[in-house]
Amino acid sequence: PIKMIKATSLTGCVERDASGAFTLGHITSKVKKNSAPEGAGDHAGMGDELHLMPSRVDFSKHVGHQVTVKGAQDGNTFKAKSLTMIAPTCS
Repeated sequence: PIKMIKATSLTGCVERDASGAFTLGHITSKVKKNSAPEGAGDHAGMGDELHLMPSRVDFSKHVGHQVTVKGAQDGNTFKAKSLTMIAPTCS
């Protein structure tokens, strides 16, 4: 089983896919991991995008924005506990 990577902060762009689910794409940075899957590097589980799990963060207000989200990652899924807008557009 994959261990949860905790206390992670990611910067990227909030996007909405065809099904209406939110994703974090164009990920440019990742900081502060406490644990990772055995043998994993700094980008463990990171692809071009991560699926954002439903949480108390309202992603709908930030579609198309560059943001930093803090929370926990498990594979290609991320549960945000907080969100800070960095820029009103993704570049």
